[in-house]
Amino acid sequence: MVVTCPVCEERIDTAKLKPVTAKPILLKLAAIQVRCPTCNQATDRDSLGLHVSQCPSDCPNKCGEKVSPCKQEEHERTECMAMCQVCDACQQSVQRRFLRDHSHKKFDCPIDCPNGCGEKIKPKQLEEHTSSSCGKSVVKCTAGRFCTWSGLRYDLNEHVQSCAIVKLSPFLTSMLEEHKTMLEVIATHEAHLKAAKEQLALTNSKYLSLQEQVDSLKSQLYAVQKIASVLPVRPEGFHSARLIGKGVRIDGFTISAASSACDAFRYALADTSVCSGVHYWEVTKLAATDCYSTVGVVDGITIPDQTRIGTTGNSWGIRIEHNHRGFPQFTGAWNADAMKDFPDNWPYNCVIGLLLDADSGRLTVYKDGVMVGVPFINVRGSHLTPAFAVCHSSPSLRVNFTATRPQEQNSI
Repeated sequence: MVVTCPVCEERIDTAKLKPVTAKPILLKLAAIQVRCPTCNQATDRDSLGLHVSQCPSDCPNKCGEKVSPCKQEEHERTECMAMCQVCDACQQSVQRRFLRDHSHKKFDCPIDCPNGCGEKIKPKQLEEHTSSSCGKSVVKCTAGRFCTWSGLRYDLNEHVQSCAIVKLSPFLTSMLEEHKTMLEVIATHEAHLKAAKEQLALTNSKYLSLQEQVDSLKSQLYAVQKIASVLPVRPEGFHSARLIGKGVRIDGFTISAASSACDAFRYALADTSVCSGVHYWEVTKLAATDCYSTVGVVDGITIPDQTRIGTTGNSWGIRIEHNHRGFPQFTGAWNADAMKDFPDNWPYNCVIGLLLDADSGRLTVYKDGVMVGVPFINVRGSHLTPAFAVCHSSPSLRVNFTATRPQEQNSI
């Protein structure tokens, strides 16, 4: 037999070899360096056997681990995931790597009921078992909310036989449903009641608003009735009329402001009225007028507080402020709080004439005997009377109820 020397690689016939007994030679042979066939690590020849027995190598079961040959048996017994192990629940032999999943729903391995009823249940059926058939599950009385008993399912039948509430349960359930229906009806009625209250509050608010309007109209009617009794209708006109006023000083036929405030209710009226015929009177500006100074006509009543001549439907006024400073509210012809353009040149000492045709409703205005224009054709009423307003303390007006009507001539 021919072999190769591991040191010099010489081919040697084993028949020519002789056993070596000399200790120095044996020691030299033992110290020869060789490589492990598993890990290729270099070691002396004498230690190779021990190294190979301890050198980790791939598990022959193909579990993926590296194990020393001397520990292979223990590895297979306790750790090797490729080895089979008996499931404690079903006694089925399963590879150790699948054992954990085997005990879950994936493999439907029956397990002991956690309540201790003694049955083995597949995990996916465990919830149904405990909720419907497990004798050791805790359940409540079939009477539901009406009975407070709870106990093991094993004891439920015995309890039901002796529970009086179970027998009353259908009646109580019916009453409960009826009560629920009544609550819904009550809630609906309460919602309707709330809506009705809101509507009532709105109606009351409207009623109060209308009541205020009615009271205001009553006050105006009372004023009309009162003034109508004070201002008699005289067909002959205003030749014998006198002045009455509010918030102004009246000295014979001269009107002036009582204070320097710009009040809306400073005015004077003739103490008589007309309902037909043609009537003429004049007003002389004794001083420059301010703001809302006005001449015109009122139908039978005093001007309500905080209003001005021309801002109500029963009053017609020409505003005669001389230096209106670009404020349109101090100029023009006014009726029912609406203004229309009208000449505004009313200097100091000018004479303003007003010709009222109570039959046609025309009010013609003159300045120093010359017609300026006809600002109104709707001056009608049962108690028409001249009206005058002054603003601030400086203006004053002199009224002449006996003036002669100017001759017809061309207007300005």
